Amino acid sequence: MSIKQLTATPIINLRTVALMEAAPVKLDQIEPSPHNARGVIERNGAFAELKASIRAHGLLQPLLVRREGIRRILIAGHRRHAALQELAAEEPSEPRWQTILVIERNVDVETAEALGLIENLQRADLEPLDEAQAFVRLRDVYGLSLTQIAEHVNKSKMYVSNRVRLVSDPVLRTAVSERTLPVSTVEVLLRAPESQRAELIEQAQAEAWTADRARAAVSDHRQLASRSAQPAAIGNRHRFDALIRQLQADLPIIEQVAGTLDRAERYTLHSLSQRVASLTAARA
Repeated sequence: MSIKQLTATPIINLRTVALMEAAPVKLDQIEPSPHNARGVIERNGAFAELKASIRAHGLLQPLLVRREGIRRILIAGHRRHAALQELAAEEPSEPRWQTILVIERNVDVETAEALGLIENLQRADLEPLDEAQAFVRLRDVYGLSLTQIAEHVNKSKMYVSNRVRLVSDPVLRTAVSERTLPVSTVEVLLRAPESQRAELIEQAQAEAWTADRARAAVSDHRQLASRSAQPAAIGNRHRFDALIRQLQADLPIIEQVAGTLDRAERYTLHSLSQRVASLTAARA
């Protein structure tokens, strides 16, 4: 299976495969993928609930792995794997945490990593920056278009595009990672011109802007920039008219002294006349 032929269907099949295909493997032979979309797995309330569920009921859904020698590399199930590791550390004599069930799939490294990224992206609890970086990796490393990525994860192309742009601006990326601004507000601020963005971000953080407030601010800045550009254009036109009038007044003087100019002065005058000629020729 090539990367560009991936659809959501293989992911669903991989997760819902019959339990009879699962086989026991020692926990210490299983390793996380270095390209896990989650990055760091947060030990939050949801993780504690998952760990408590596995402690009470065991591992109900086998981990999905690929073989690499005697090792198994995770394709899907990184949070469950992390919970199992903690349980094994807390209860080293408990046999349930020494050997666990896995489902092994015969796929190459590239396909396995792409499948793992897509599998994680189909879950709702992924952090925004982890999600954005996974989208970027699928695009840059595996050659998927934003449209293909959107189809795989059941999101709109605009949603994927906004997340990808999120990691392109270091200040906005920091605002998301440090949770100083909501993601919805940050995505609106991405629409502001880069020259105005830093000022808007600082104000948004100080005043805790919502997405609606950010939208209004971006619109106001665009209108202000448009209005300020018009007087500048009018002012330049007035300056041009004044310069032409001055040149017309001074031209007789230039004609009178032309015969007395030295070589350097003649070269300067010639260069100026060539530049003026090129301007009028370009618009002829």
